Amino acid sequence: MALASAVASGNPAMVRAATHEIVYTPVWHIVRLRVLSTSGQLLADVGGPYVLAPLTGQISYQGKVVGSFVMSVQDDLGTRSSSTTSPACRSRSTSTASR
Repeated sequence: MALASAVASGNPAMVRAATHEIVYTPVWHIVRLRVLSTSGQLLADVGGPYVLAPLTGQISYQGKVVGSFVMSVQDDLGTRSSSTTSPACRSRSTSTASR
């Protein structure tokens, strides 16, 4: 809600602060978040440059679309790192190799 109200307010500092708060929330693993106005103007771009499979969506405030976002929850380095350190990926690799 903080991001939506910040975008609706048109205050660039509030938009950047709300975007930063979302990206650096430890449990969400968001790598990058770009926030745009309804006209497509970039309002905030926070996070890393190497992203995979970004998703897009609308930002609504009080029933009105006030902007949009492009978000990625993982980057290439994180994907490679996870695949070598995750027990689930290691066991999957092991069982695949044994077939």
